[in-house]
Amino acid sequence: MEGFQIKTDESISDLFEIRSDNLASDEEFPVYLASVKKNISDFILPQTVLIKKLSDTSIYKNLLMNTSPYVETVFGILETSASPFAVCEYVRRPSCFDYQMYDALYNSDGNGTLSLDDLIDADHFPCFNIPRIDDRHYLSEKSSLILLQEIIEGLSSFSKAKMVHGDLSPQNILLTDAYDSESPLPFRPVIIDFGISKPFKEAEHQVATIVGTKEFAAPEIMSYNKPTDRVDIYSLGCLFHFMILGKAPGENRNGLRDSEIILSKGVYRIIKKCNADYEIRYRNLKELNNAVHHELHYKQSIPYRIITSIPGFRTHKIWKMLIALYFYAAFIITIIVNIVYRSDMDDDNWLVVGFFACEVIFVCDAFNLRRFFPKYFYWRQRRPVIGHIVRTAIAVIIFIIYVLLYQ
Repeated sequence: MEGFQIKTDESISDLFEIRSDNLASDEEFPVYLASVKKNISDFILPQTVLIKKLSDTSIYKNLLMNTSPYVETVFGILETSASPFAVCEYVRRPSCFDYQMYDALYNSDGNGTLSLDDLIDADHFPCFNIPRIDDRHYLSEKSSLILLQEIIEGLSSFSKAKMVHGDLSPQNILLTDAYDSESPLPFRPVIIDFGISKPFKEAEHQVATIVGTKEFAAPEIMSYNKPTDRVDIYSLGCLFHFMILGKAPGENRNGLRDSEIILSKGVYRIIKKCNADYEIRYRNLKELNNAVHHELHYKQSIPYRIITSIPGFRTHKIWKMLIALYFYAAFIITIIVNIVYRSDMDDDNWLVVGFFACEVIFVCDAFNLRRFFPKYFYWRQRRPVIGHIVRTAIAVIIFIIYVLLYQ
């Protein structure tokens, strides 16, 4: 059901009973926990809601049509004579944890919310009795991948309106009960606080100046350059790192390099690409989601690692795998034919075998030669066309040599 947009002469206190002090750090645009005094129009609200004073209603108008369970629900917008307000979902904490110790530490009445920051906090984490792999891991990589995939799904529903959140941090991810009983985790994330969200111009890939939580903000924000449409992807990489290791990569002495020996290769690769320069970073949420899905649903077994180390199968792109299969099939068939018909084995036949071997070694990069040329690898990531040009040039050179040898 789509939310409401109502202009009213009544004040907020006439419609709602305010039950809390300001829940936001911003005094100018407070957030209050409130009880509904009377229904507004024909829209039936929950008994407990959040009331947010707004400076701009456009962001929250976009959220009125959002039905994702991973984004806070905006029930409606009230435009009073004093100021516009958003009426939003109060995200209750998940019921799967025992909060006795946690409430004692926080002096809570048992009706509060639970953010990702609260869950992973080193002082409070033991309260929730979540088993840890070792003294460095908080949530398991699998649980973190599931949460990251759900956050991406919620953010994707918002980004369809060409908007970026701009302040994805552990404080702005609340946890509540899972959306359905078949969920792999008993709780789910809910993205909140869209107060500094901005639209981006698709042609220029830039957004208006925004701010964010320092440890989770993209470098183009902190250096006061023009922020891009990929600032949220950078923050997602930091969030992913935080879920597993309890801190953002920037809090390490040597940045992400300190985490390389702790994290699995696949997880490290995802975080590294999220936190890379704009040109190398995941281009969009769909590309990041594909990488997360692949890491989550493919077991890292020995056969899998062997197969994915074969040239042509490393990127998991269908067209590359089909080309690789053609080369391998031609190579194997040529060898078999030469073995079966030994009497016809001459220099030309061996030359054919050698040609296919060269194609596999150089064009498919069988020995992963890019490891020895970091500058080439860097520019190939920034400009993928460079890799295509180099591989095409190598193939042409091999073909010319092959023709000359046959003449």
